[in-house]
Amino acid sequence: MRAFGIFSIIAAFSAALSVSAAPVGASDLSLTPVVVRSVDVANGFANLRGAAQHEDPTVESREIAADYTRRTDIKSVPEILIGVTAQVKVVVDKLDVVLAGEIDVNVVVGLLVEIKGILIAAVADVKALVGLGLDVVLALDGKVLLVADVAVYVVALIQLIVAIVVKVQAVVTAAVAIQVCIDISVALAAFLGAIFAIVGGLLVVVVTLCAEIIVVIKAHVNIFAAVIAVLAL
Repeated sequence: MRAFGIFSIIAAFSAALSVSAAPVGASDLSLTPVVVRSVDVANGFANLRGAAQHEDPTVESREIAADYTRRTDIKSVPEILIGVTAQVKVVVDKLDVVLAGEIDVNVVVGLLVEIKGILIAAVADVKALVGLGLDVVLALDGKVLLVADVAVYVVALIQLIVAIVVKVQAVVTAAVAIQVCIDISVALAAFLGAIFAIVGGLLVVVVTLCAEIIVVIKAHVNIFAAVIAVLAL
C-alpha cells in the first residue's frame, strides 16, 4: 500500500537523524502501531517524489545558479526543520529515560517546556524567510528541494512530537504536564502554520503523507486541537 511506503521513507529519515520516539501502544489508542523497517533511502525518496509530482506536477527540483550569493544570516525551511528535529530529538531521548524510571513530574515538565521553547524560537526563523524566493526558502546543500522532500521533514517532526506527547500524557496525569503538552501542540501549530504560509502546496502534501499520524492526533483532540486546526482536518 502507498501509506506503508511513505511511512517507511519517514522512518528512514528519522533513522538518519537518530530520531526514534517510542511507538504508541495499541492498547492505548486501539490502533496498530507503526512498525519502523529498514528501507533503501534513495529509492524511497524517488518513489515519494513521483507520488508528490502526481499531486503537483508543476513543482520541479533545480540547482541554485553558481553565481547566486545566498544570505548567511537566515536558514531555509529544510535547514530549520532539520535543526528543530535534531534539537527535539535530544529532549525526547531525555524524556524516554525519565519516563522509563521513577517519574519526577517536575523533570518531565521542564523537558516539555524545552520542546515548546525550541518550536517557538523556530517560528521566528521561518518568519525571517517571508518575501524571499524559493531559491532561498527551499534550499538545502546547493539545491532547491521539491515540496515533497520538504514534506517528509515536516511529517517526521510531527511524528516525533506527537509520539512523545502521547507517551507523556499516558503516564503523567498531573494537570501542569498536560497543559504543557497542549502548549507544545499550540507551538507546533504556529510553527507549521508559518511554514505553510510561505511554501505553497505543502499543507496538502503533508496531510496526504501523515494519514496514520492524523488518526493518533484525532484520538487525542483535547491535546492536539491546535494542530488539527492548522492541518485543516
